Amino acid sequence: MAVGDIITATRYNALQSRVESILGIGAGTEGYNNTTSSNQVPVGDLVTASHLNQLFTDIDQIARHQTNQASGLIAQALIGDLIADQTSDNPSGTLKGFTDYETSMNTLESDPNRFRLSALQSTTGSNSASSQYTANWNQNLNAYFRVAWPNSNARRGYFNSGGTITFVSSLSSSASGGNIAKTNDWSTMLSNAGTVSFNYNTTVTSNSGTGAAIGNFQLTSSEQQIFRKTGSGVYADNNYFIRAREINTSTIEFRINMNEADTGQGFGKAPAPVDELVQGTLTTSLGFKRASGVYVDSPVPTFTVQSAYSGS
Repeated sequence: MAVGDIITATRYNALQSRVESILGIGAGTEGYNNTTSSNQVPVGDLVTASHLNQLFTDIDQIARHQTNQASGLIAQALIGDLIADQTSDNPSGTLKGFTDYETSMNTLESDPNRFRLSALQSTTGSNSASSQYTANWNQNLNAYFRVAWPNSNARRGYFNSGGTITFVSSLSSSASGGNIAKTNDWSTMLSNAGTVSFNYNTTVTSNSGTGAAIGNFQLTSSEQQIFRKTGSGVYADNNYFIRAREINTSTIEFRINMNEADTGQGFGKAPAPVDELVQGTLTTSLGFKRASGVYVDSPVPTFTVQSAYSGS
């Protein structure tokens, strides 16, 4: 379009649809599941400053959610202005052209920008559900957790807006005698795993361990391994696993597996090595980071312990 050309409803509606896809319900890997200020303009109507300023409000919300800063690419128009391609029809029309608005959305809707969540626009929780095991053990232990949203749109919006589910596991030792070495190795292993975070397309750790290119959008109805941390030395057979699967479009199940595979090579004398016990308090807690505040808000999902730690 030429400088000074008036913006048609068709062009306005095309951009409004893009904004709606990111800030509104959306679909797939788009949509924060929030409400927009802007709406479609009837074909044949002129696009006015009021329409533009509704888009400004929506685009500003997206920018502040992602970066905690206003978009520096656009400005509000004066009431009564007719909005043109590269400038409004008032003398100070800088950054009020429709092209400026379209350019700003190019950045905000791109991958991975649209999944960003500013730390100052988020809320965290560290103990939404937990399971403990205090008996001595030298076998596999499993605990199952479920995280549920009111519906599929809420789940999708949670992860699209940068939300994560977090896992922290620890072992407080009460071991004595020949059980100390194995217990200490488990304690160190879990400590070194740090905080494991499950997001829209990956699972990562704040410390050490092996995550996966699997997040919310890669889940299936079958369990997939999303994290692994191994023991060390003679206890390298032991593993801390996190696995995940989709129960339905609004619910995810996570299985925490303490894979006690060591059979005694770390202690005892031939010909009968002793399979030491792990002694202490094992704890796994699930938490979250979610978008919160006046710009984008994703409610906390419901956390439940489907099955507390027990031996296999």
